[in-house]
Amino acid sequence: MLPIITNIKRSITETHIIRRLAIYIVGLFILSVGLAFFLQAGLGLPVNSSVAYVLSRIISVRYSVCVVLVNVVLVFIQFAVLQKEFRPIQLLQIPLSVLFGFFVDFTCRLTEKIQPSGYIANLVVMFLGITFLGLGLSLYVKMNLIPLPLEGLALAVTEKLGRFHLYAVKRALDVGLLLLSVSLSLIFLHNLEAVREGTAVAALFAGRLMGFFSRFVHFSSADFRYKH
Repeated sequence: MLPIITNIKRSITETHIIRRLAIYIVGLFILSVGLAFFLQAGLGLPVNSSVAYVLSRIISVRYSVCVVLVNVVLVFIQFAVLQKEFRPIQLLQIPLSVLFGFFVDFTCRLTEKIQPSGYIANLVVMFLGITFLGLGLSLYVKMNLIPLPLEGLALAVTEKLGRFHLYAVKRALDVGLLLLSVSLSLIFLHNLEAVREGTAVAALFAGRLMGFFSRFVHFSSADFRYKH
């Protein structure tokens, strides 16, 4: 009887993990849809995506490729911060970044025909983007699996320093990325790219919308995310 019970429990656990992973991937895809709408709106990008966009303009490479490059660099920074405390499971952030980059490329192609005419239309598309961002974040975060590299770096710095709250570290990293985006844009493009009113809207409302949508996402289970 005991082996049968053990097999049933194993089957339930595997099904549970598969469901969680599926919802997690759907969340990433919806997140990429939000970014695609932001790109089409032309009113700036969320802070964590602005560096990749500016880099794509500087080196003339697709935005999705630069998203992957920036995320991989963030993983290497995590390794530099944590050193011996860096866990092998954290390397899963690299294939995750490649998958997210593929989603961004795919959704950008899907939305490329959306060309809003006039500022009001741009605002409508941007608010569609922020809605998708909030929904995608609520699914992706709620599943408690591997974080995207920027969140992973915030976790790493929080663990290493041990005296700052994760929220404060994340805010500091956001400000650093914002300054980097502005600096690169002004130095190499001689114009302010990717940082506009949409950047401020994303900073103010993405988290709130994530919290709103999270109230409708219920998934009772153990936390599979690696711990810091």
